[in-house]
Amino acid sequence: MNQEWSRIHSALEDPKWAFRTVEGIATDTGLDPECVKRLLDQHRSEIRQRMSRDRRIIYTLKSRPMKMREIIADLQVYVSKSF
Repeated sequence: MNQEWSRIHSALEDPKWAFRTVEGIATDTGLDPECVKRLLDQHRSEIRQRMSRDRRIIYTLKSRPMKMREIIADLQVYVSKSF
């Protein structure tokens, strides 16, 4: 794991946050937001992404347990596509 991804991974593991924005990760790691976005894209197999209430993409690690509201949101999307 390279040093930049290691810093991003640590920011995503921070227990203060369930999900993180690119900007929040960039602030915590001192990395450029474009670098953060590029590395998140490269490590897509390790992360989950969602749309926040204010329509921003937010990220967390797949290794973190899903919260009930995340499961409900997935079910709502599934049900809406079924009809």
